Amino acid sequence: MKLLQNLFVLFLVVGIHAVMALPANAQVEPALAALVDIPELNSEGGSHWLSEDGLTIYYTSERGEAIWMARRDDPDSPFQNNRRLLAGNSPTVTADGLEMIFRRGPRRPMSLYAARRSGPNGEFGEAIEIVELRDQPRPMSPSLSSDGLTLYFNRNRADGTIGEIAFTTRPNRSAKWSEPQTLPIDRSKVPVGVLTNVHVMPNGLSMVCVIESRPDKRNQNLMVWRRSTVEDAFSDFEFLKFAESQNAYCLTPRYVTATKELFIQYARPGLDKFRLATIKNLVLVQAAENLDKDDLTLLNGKWLAVAEENDGKRMKKADVKKMEKTLQIDGDKFELSWSGRTIKGNLEILPDEQPAALDLSGKLPTGKSVVLRGIYELKDDTLRLCYSIYTVNGDEVERPKEFETEEGTRHICVTYQRQK
Repeated sequence: MKLLQNLFVLFLVVGIHAVMALPANAQVEPALAALVDIPELNSEGGSHWLSEDGLTIYYTSERGEAIWMARRDDPDSPFQNNRRLLAGNSPTVTADGLEMIFRRGPRRPMSLYAARRSGPNGEFGEAIEIVELRDQPRPMSPSLSSDGLTLYFNRNRADGTIGEIAFTTRPNRSAKWSEPQTLPIDRSKVPVGVLTNVHVMPNGLSMVCVIESRPDKRNQNLMVWRRSTVEDAFSDFEFLKFAESQNAYCLTPRYVTATKELFIQYARPGLDKFRLATIKNLVLVQAAENLDKDDLTLLNGKWLAVAEENDGKRMKKADVKKMEKTLQIDGDKFELSWSGRTIKGNLEILPDEQPAALDLSGKLPTGKSVVLRGIYELKDDTLRLCYSIYTVNGDEVERPKEFETEEGTRHICVTYQRQK
């Protein structure tokens, strides 16, 4: 109890209204921007992670020694069917639920571990230390991208102080993680303080974290950061503030875009432990269907094909790799290259279609004009593109309606990974 009260002396959340200064295209209902306890889990507490649909929670229990999970039927239902998964704390899980990364070990030193399972309802296998990240100074708050190919985490700075956010990548889940780099953040207009408890949201363009100021500043708060593309530094920020009656010391913010909920740990004077709570009806990130004007920007960059299906036949991975198919998008221009051949031209997106559609208009190596009429799905650093060749033998070919092909349709479906 005394330790918790001392924390409040050092880190008192100030500010005091339930309204965020969100961009014009985002909305929040102020009357609902308040902490709502999760009583069925508040005997447990601890850091946590949510599935992208917000229906499964992974949380730390047993005084930080074990990771548990629970599920709910919908956002208005309680979590239930709690079960223990493995020893550890601070879990983060891929969107498909097949890989978990977490911390294990005493406070100092501590290491990051990974565990995998064959299905989302199965048991995780043996926890394996991520050896290539062993030398990271006190890694905390791991946060995986949906595809499991980018990992964000807090670590100590070179001088031993806490507060640096780092990230590391890998080309696939079987590969080793790259040498971690400091996440680019423009701190020029930020009050003095260190950023901790990072959660980079699935779109890679928004991040929520905790700012802990120096003791002489005596405050702490939740921040939301944004950037225009995944290549840019996070630069735009705003503070999430609560009504005075909701004053709280907050940790581990985790936002669920699908349900518009922000899950946090919090404590107040008089509480003997941290509690889990959610803030409902809070729009921090627009859902994918509302990103129409940004889709072209998000598609920009170089993409490498990792899987392909053509006219009902799936190509072997070795053959896909051999042809080195890439799609380069710069503004409304594209260049599609494979096996020494190239198509260049203009790109038009039709995000209001269902599924979202695009047209690639260019010329074949022979000089013949061609239009690739397709549909696309963009999720983090994975792009699924299924298209038909519009001018094959002069015949009009129907645009695909789903992300699969059948013999005789002349449809091609390709899965690309963003190249960084």
